[in-house]
Amino acid sequence: MPPVLPFAGLRFAAPATELDRLVCPPYDVIGPEEQAQLLHASPHNVVRLELPLDDPDQPGSRYAAAARCLTGWRRDGVLRSDSNAAYYLSETAYEYAGTPLRRRDLLAAVGVEPWSARVALPHEHTMPGPKADRLELLGATHLNASPIWLLAHEQPAELERAWAATDTRSPTVEFTWRAEHHRLWLIDDSDLIAALQAGMAAGAPLYIADGHHRYETSLAFKEQSGRSVKGAGATLAAITWADDPGLLALPTHRLLSGIDPSLTMEEAETRWGGVFHVEYYPVWEDAPAEQIDAFIQQLASSGRAGPSFGVFGLGQPDLFGILELRGHKPPPDALPPDRSDAWKSLDVSLLHTLLIDPLISETGRPRTEVLSYTRSSHEAVAQVRAGQADVAFFLNPTPIKSVLAVADAGDLMPEKSTYFHPKPPAGLVMRDLDAPA
Repeated sequence: MPPVLPFAGLRFAAPATELDRLVCPPYDVIGPEEQAQLLHASPHNVVRLELPLDDPDQPGSRYAAAARCLTGWRRDGVLRSDSNAAYYLSETAYEYAGTPLRRRDLLAAVGVEPWSARVALPHEHTMPGPKADRLELLGATHLNASPIWLLAHEQPAELERAWAATDTRSPTVEFTWRAEHHRLWLIDDSDLIAALQAGMAAGAPLYIADGHHRYETSLAFKEQSGRSVKGAGATLAAITWADDPGLLALPTHRLLSGIDPSLTMEEAETRWGGVFHVEYYPVWEDAPAEQIDAFIQQLASSGRAGPSFGVFGLGQPDLFGILELRGHKPPPDALPPDRSDAWKSLDVSLLHTLLIDPLISETGRPRTEVLSYTRSSHEAVAQVRAGQADVAFFLNPTPIKSVLAVADAGDLMPEKSTYFHPKPPAGLVMRDLDAPA
């Protein structure tokens, strides 16, 4: 395991009751409309540090703008640093599909090392654009405004004891944001810090759930800055126990455009019949939300028996299909021989290899023009019905144990394979890389 260290957090000085206007999601899930809403919510919303805007008529000025904003907020007392290095215990209570859930995270400064060191294991590819953007921002601000999200196989006994101690303590911070109830405890007792640090040091490697680009950015900044920035050797992270019952991984559904119009649902069934068995369900004319939810529940039921996918479109707006893999396994030699067994067992790998990638290839167009994504099954259906996509494919969630197995095998999942929810917010606790160690 990489070093998991305490740090003196940088936090908003405002009362906790105002934090719902000050925190924001991590940068990569904020669209332009939401960015505008966050900017309007408060002149001190942390989106100005997490996803800043360029100054008018000054392209590329957003990084300097974020640095000026940070300096001003510190000068004016909007932000304050905690007096001592600490660990932070964070609890998020929320509801999903009518079920109340609770997740517990440890916020800490985690040392960054090359992937080859195998102390933090990835499961996704990264792209140069986001890394270049994050590196510019990190270089300008020397600030981790949002934590990356890591998973641990085991929860050390010392951390269990720290959580048990919170039962007798009021939280340092408590507030509700977007139907999520957040509670935060600051742990700065020297004996407990020493015990936690030792317990984490004895653990196994960590797994990146969310934040691959920010991890690689922190590593690049560490190499770029050398010893000139005190805290460059680590990054802010939220660490969650992989078996936490409140840890939720959701699917990301696929949309394809530009498909040959002669490929109807009937033709597709003929083409795919040797590999998949198809069950059809009628779609009402207005496709109400509750009916779409029922289809997704049926897909989940099919998925418990074996790999299954939903399909809607291909000129058939009155049918929703569920594709079940015959024999619960792909045809011999259908999957790339150079991929791990863990990768080959993923529903998302099977969907791309057997269906999506061949369909994209047939279009002769760039992948990015054909394939798009949405986390909402309702949005996927709406886009097909509106003619914005030709077909939608629906996935069941990737089990967390499968994500870890792919990382353990040194393999990487297809793009957009997982969406962990809800994400730790930016601005709850930030980390100043220039603060004394």
